[in-house]
This record gives sequence, C-alpha cells and structure tokens, in this order.
Amino acid sequence: MRSQRARALSFVIGLVMCLGLICLGLAGCKSRATVKAHADASVIADAGVVAIVDAGAIADAGARAESMLSDEGELAVETTRRWIAGGYLKDHDAPMLVETMRAAYARMKREEHDPASAGHVDVVKLEGADPSLLVLGGQARDKGAIIFLHGWGGRWALPCWQIARTVKALGVVTACPDLGLSAKWWNAEGESVLRAAATALQAAGHRTIILSGLSNGASGAARMPGRIEGTFDSLVLVSGAEPYLPAPGVPTIVLHGRKDLITGFASARTYAKRRSARLVPLEAGHFAMLVNADAFEQALFAFVRERVQTAAPAP
Repeated sequence: MRSQRARALSFVIGLVMCLGLICLGLAGCKSRATVKAHADASVIADAGVVAIVDAGAIADAGARAESMLSDEGELAVETTRRWIAGGYLKDHDAPMLVETMRAAYARMKREEHDPASAGHVDVVKLEGADPSLLVLGGQARDKGAIIFLHGWGGRWALPCWQIARTVKALGVVTACPDLGLSAKWWNAEGESVLRAAATALQAAGHRTIILSGLSNGASGAARMPGRIEGTFDSLVLVSGAEPYLPAPGVPTIVLHGRKDLITGFASARTYAKRRSARLVPLEAGHFAMLVNADAFEQALFAFVRERVQTAAPAP
C-alpha cells in the first residue's frame, strides 16, 4: 500500500511532469501510449493536477472533515482548459469538456453540502483498508460493491462520486483505489492494490463485487477476473475495451462513446462481439462517462441492479 511519503513523492513527480509538459510541449509524441496519456481521463487531463489531488487531503478519507470531494474542481477545470487550449487533448469531446466538468463539479459541491439531496453520498470507512482507498455510499450498504479503477493520471473524486451517486439507491458502495499516475492496473502492483481493495470489501460483508474501469482502468479490469478468480461477479468497461483483451469469464457490459478518438468505438465493438459482452454505445467521445452522463448512468444503474438481483439469495 502507498505510504504518505510515497504519496508526497507522487505529488513532486507529478508537479514536475506537469511543468515539463506545459513548458516543453512534449505532447507532440506520436506513440499510442503517449496519446492515451494526453487524454485518458473523464475529468482531469493533467498529471500535475492528479498528483496534487492524489497526495493531498482531498484523496485521503481521514481528512474529510476539513476537505470536500469537490475541492479538486477549480484546479481540475483550469488545468484541463489549458491542456485543451494547448492542443494536447484531441478528442470529439474536447470542445465541451471544460464546461461539462465545471457543471459536474458544481453539482457535486451542492450535493456534498446537502445530505438530503438524492445525489448525496457518504464517505465509508472500511476496517483494515488502506487509508488511500476512497469508498463512497448511501445509508443502505448491504447489497454489494463496485470497484472503480481509474485511468491514466491518477485517482480523483469526480468519477468515483458519479458512480457512487448512481448506484447508491441499490445499496451498493463504490470503492476507488489509487495506483498513481500511470494506472497500469495490469501489472503486479495494480493487481496487488486491487486484491487489497477486494479483500477489505469482503471483510466488510459485501458479497457481490462488480469490477469496473475507465480507459487504462478498463484495460486492467478486463484482465483481473481471470487472475483473481472467484472474486468478481461481473465487469463494467468504460472507454477502454479493446479486441486483444482476454475473455473475462463473467457477465460484462461495455460503455463506449461512438466518437471516441482515443480508444476507438470499433475496438469496443469488436471486443464485445468476441467476448459476448453487452455493448452500450454512447453519443460522445472518450469522455462519454461525463459528457453523456445521463445515458451512462442509466445503463450503469440497470446493469448493477440486474447483477445485484441475480446475486441475491433466495428468500
């Protein structure tokens, strides 16, 4: 698990990366990995922002009394604006992303300050879990959990909150582990972090665990049911399903923007056909989860409800 010292180091490295990218314009690289790195998040497209959020109190459940989840918003929106203005983020959703983010953070802030609102979620503490594991849920929390693996750039609050507010009425908590900037969930460290999160949820009594991931997180998530056998009930892949990924062996839904210029829709369609997964096309690009939030949330809610009901023991 990542220590506070490691998290602080992540902050320094991320800040240096941020300044380097902005000042030197290194985003001109043409490799696929670099292109993904430039636009691989539904919220934040800048390494420095994510490192700051990752290393600070906002990303630490222990500091929630002083900080709100939405505190990352101003910095995230401004840095994304600069990233797009610099031409580093090339996707169909780029022109509308800043305003969409700004509106989403405003809504998030309102709901954080209004416990009676339909979208309000609580920070949940799991006994024995790593302090960096962000867990959100409603009052009823006995039906299961969904683990969300972030994309390149690190773990941030907005997509975690978006999923949590979508599924909380089903009695499902949302757990968002943190792997740092690279989001290489398919390697040994990623698998270890995921195992720890799943173990903490199981120890808390969550019987049904749905694994989800965004972009790089989806690529990692698709591999894990075969490696951590018997742990995950089903799989949700967002903007990251590609044909070469292995068969997960569990019910799978693919949520992907038709106009995605980062991980193209054709790749998601091929994956879904080969792996007998359910494909839900969204009218958006790589950032469909945020840009077409209504359609995304409706599809996610329906799938999670189906899985929770399927896994429920007979009365």
